[in-house]
Amino acid sequence: VTSINLTASTTTIEALQNVQLGVEVLPSDATDKSVSFTVKSGTNDVIKVSKTGLVTGVFPGKDSVICYCSGNPNIYKEIENIIQSE
Repeated sequence: VTSINLTASTTTIEALQNVQLGVEVLPSDATDKSVSFTVKSGTNDVIKVSKTGLVTGVFPGKDSVICYCSGNPNIYKEIENIIQSE
Protein backbone atom coordinates (compact mmCIF):
# COMPACT_ATOMS: atom_id res chain seq x y z
CA VAL A 1 0.00 0.00 0.00
CA THR A 2 1.34 3.42 -0.96
CA SER A 3 -1.45 5.75 0.17
CA ILE A 4 -4.96 6.08 1.57
CA ASN A 5 -7.67 8.54 0.49
CA LEU A 6 -10.60 9.42 2.76
CA THR A 7 -13.86 10.99 1.67
CA ALA A 8 -16.95 12.12 3.56
CA SER A 9 -20.21 13.64 2.37
CA THR A 10 -19.68 16.28 5.07
CA THR A 11 -17.21 16.90 7.87
CA THR A 12 -19.54 19.17 9.86
CA ILE A 13 -22.23 17.22 11.70
CA GLU A 14 -24.53 17.58 14.68
CA ALA A 15 -24.18 15.70 17.93
CA LEU A 16 -25.66 12.19 17.54
CA GLN A 17 -25.51 12.47 13.72
CA ASN A 18 -23.49 9.97 11.67
CA VAL A 19 -21.35 10.23 8.55
CA GLN A 20 -19.75 7.27 6.78
CA LEU A 21 -16.15 7.71 5.65
CA GLY A 22 -15.21 6.37 2.26
CA VAL A 23 -11.79 4.75 2.00
CA GLU A 24 -9.67 4.19 -1.10
CA VAL A 25 -6.46 2.20 -0.65
CA LEU A 26 -3.82 2.61 -3.36
CA PRO A 27 -2.60 0.99 -5.46
CA SER A 28 -5.87 -0.60 -6.43
CA ASP A 29 -4.19 -4.00 -6.78
CA ALA A 30 -2.70 -4.00 -3.25
CA THR A 31 -2.96 -7.42 -1.65
CA ASP A 32 -3.84 -6.23 1.88
CA LYS A 33 -6.26 -3.29 1.83
CA SER A 34 -7.28 -3.58 5.48
CA VAL A 35 -7.40 -0.36 7.48
CA SER A 36 -8.17 0.71 11.03
CA PHE A 37 -9.69 3.91 12.38
CA THR A 38 -8.95 5.91 15.51
CA VAL A 39 -9.92 9.26 17.00
CA LYS A 40 -6.88 11.57 17.04
CA SER A 41 -7.43 12.84 20.59
CA GLY A 42 -7.65 9.28 21.88
CA THR A 43 -10.99 10.00 23.54
CA ASN A 44 -14.60 9.84 22.40
CA ASP A 45 -15.49 13.24 23.88
CA VAL A 46 -16.28 14.94 20.53
CA ILE A 47 -16.56 12.09 18.03
CA LYS A 48 -16.37 8.34 17.95
CA VAL A 49 -15.56 6.12 14.99
CA SER A 50 -16.49 2.50 14.34
CA LYS A 51 -14.31 -0.23 12.82
CA THR A 52 -16.06 0.44 9.49
CA GLY A 53 -15.42 4.20 9.48
CA LEU A 54 -18.82 5.38 10.70
CA VAL A 55 -18.24 8.68 12.52
CA THR A 56 -20.73 9.76 15.18
CA GLY A 57 -20.88 13.24 16.70
CA VAL A 58 -20.83 13.13 20.50
CA PHE A 59 -20.38 16.71 21.74
CA PRO A 60 -19.73 20.10 20.08
CA GLY A 61 -16.07 20.70 19.20
CA LYS A 62 -13.37 19.58 16.79
CA ASP A 63 -11.46 16.33 16.51
CA SER A 64 -10.04 14.19 13.73
CA VAL A 65 -10.32 10.61 12.56
CA ILE A 66 -7.14 8.90 11.42
CA CYS A 67 -7.27 5.92 9.08
CA TYR A 68 -4.19 3.69 9.23
CA CYS A 69 -3.05 1.00 6.84
CA SER A 70 -3.17 -2.17 8.97
CA GLY A 71 -0.02 -3.57 7.35
CA ASN A 72 1.98 -0.34 7.70
CA PRO A 73 0.89 2.23 10.32
CA ASN A 74 3.26 4.77 8.74
CA ILE A 75 0.72 5.07 5.91
CA TYR A 76 -2.33 6.99 7.12
CA LYS A 77 -4.79 9.76 6.28
CA GLU A 78 -6.48 12.20 8.65
CA ILE A 79 -9.83 13.96 8.29
CA GLU A 80 -11.07 16.66 10.67
CA ASN A 81 -14.66 16.55 11.89
CA ILE A 82 -16.45 19.56 13.36
CA ILE A 83 -19.40 18.85 15.63
CA GLN A 84 -22.01 21.57 16.00
CA SER A 85 -24.59 21.81 18.75
CA GLU A 86 -28.14 20.79 17.92
